[in-house]
Amino acid sequence: MNSLEWRLQSGLGLALVILFGLLWLLGNHAIRGLTEEFIVSRLEHDAESLLSALTLDRVRPRVRRHRISEFYSQPFSGHYYVILMDDGLELISRSLWDQRLSLTPFTPGESGTSIVPGPAGQQLLVLERGFLKQGREITLAVAEDLTPLQAQRDTFRLYFGLFALGGLLILLTIQGT
Repeated sequence: MNSLEWRLQSGLGLALVILFGLLWLLGNHAIRGLTEEFIVSRLEHDAESLLSALTLDRVRPRVRRHRISEFYSQPFSGHYYVILMDDGLELISRSLWDQRLSLTPFTPGESGTSIVPGPAGQQLLVLERGFLKQGREITLAVAEDLTPLQAQRDTFRLYFGLFALGGLLILLTIQGT
C-alpha cells in the first residue's frame, strides 16, 4: 500500500471513529435530556394537583388523598411528595414510609430540580417549588424514581452502541478493500 493511499484510509477511518463516537455521545445526551424533561413536566402537573388538594385549615393542614394519585399512598412506589409549611410543619406522602427527603425552603415563585438518593436505593428526580397559598409560604417537593427509566436508557445505550460499532466496522471494512 502506498503512502498516500494509507494516509487517506487512516484519515477516513479516524474521521469515522470520531463521527460515530460523537453520534453515540450526543444521542445519549439527547435521550437523557428528553426523558428527564418529560418527568419534570409530569412532576409539575403533580405539584399543581397537590397544591389544589392541600387544605390549610386552622387545626392542621392536610392533603385530601382522594384528589391525588394512589401512587402517593403506596409505600416505596417511586412517587413521593413533601410539603414544608412556613411554620416548619411537614406533610409527607405515605409512599415515603419512614424515610425523609431533605428540603430547603423556597420562596414563592422559586423552583429547582435535582437528582437525589431516595428510599430503597432509588434515585429520585425531585422538583421543588415555592408557593404562596392563603397567605402562607409553602415549599412543595415532588419526586419520581428514575431507576426504571435508567435501566431502559442503559439498554438503549447498549443497543445503540452495538449498532454504531457494527456500522463503523462495516464502513471500515468497505473502506479497506
